[in-house]
Amino acid sequence: MNEVLSKEELRQFLINYHNLNDYEGFPGSDGVIEYFKRVGSIQYDPLNVVGRNSDLVLQSKVRGHKPEILDVTISNFAKYLGVSHLQDYFDLIEKKGRK
Repeated sequence: MNEVLSKEELRQFLINYHNLNDYEGFPGSDGVIEYFKRVGSIQYDPLNVVGRNSDLVLQSKVRGHKPEILDVTISNFAKYLGVSHLQDYFDLIEKKGRK
């Protein structure tokens, strides 16, 4: 059975999902990992003019985020114009190998 959401309910869902209201907090390096588990990936650009895009995104989503948190945390992540959990990257390679 499909549930129909009002525009307000959908708006609130998206705000909570993307943690734009600090609904879940996602504190520290564990918060970075939890946020990646939720959204899958974010754009990764190592250029730092006013801040790396990944840090700017996480700064608005993860409570207390600092660039060094991402640097330490992504050692187990795949970086290819985006940051996603390394297991997701291996799964993708495996799927491509099966074709």
